[in-house]
Amino acid sequence: MPPENRMTIALLLERPRLKYKLPKNCLSLENPRLSDPASLWCRYYSFYTGRIPLPRGIRPTARGLPRYNDVVGWRAFVCFRPPTGIHLEDSAASPHVLFLEALMTLFSSAGAYLAICKRLNLKCNETGVLSGYKGPFMVDNQEEMVEEVAKHLNNCGVTVLFAEQYILPFMTELKRQRNIVEN
Repeated sequence: MPPENRMTIALLLERPRLKYKLPKNCLSLENPRLSDPASLWCRYYSFYTGRIPLPRGIRPTARGLPRYNDVVGWRAFVCFRPPTGIHLEDSAASPHVLFLEALMTLFSSAGAYLAICKRLNLKCNETGVLSGYKGPFMVDNQEEMVEEVAKHLNNCGVTVLFAEQYILPFMTELKRQRNIVEN
């Protein structure tokens, strides 16, 4: 993987000052790249407010602008989801769906990620790179799948603070938008 595509938590949260300014009479913006920080994605969706819908899981502010914390959570999710092309043998289940369900379970309530990290005695990899989850995928064992996803996030450098501040609100809104009710 080329160095410019190695997304980390620090790069995701970076806020480049010069890129915030728009040229006068600007009619359009170039789409941000996967490796761009969340602030550029936030700027992009702010520029197109009312013209293009916000991605699922991102709450609008009272003025219709995307909430920065939700954009960070969404971009982290995009980095974590399984790469396209992964298929499970002997199962109709999609790796993307299994991962999303596990992530929603992991962030079903505040403190759930912390509890699993403590129970599994995980130490956060401070230099972790945000990467797509490649498995294992457990079709019949949701609890074990949730633990594996927690290990992956921890290895990618996701601290409890980052998870609670960015991923939890995004996942909560995503569940609300999909009409998923907690048991």
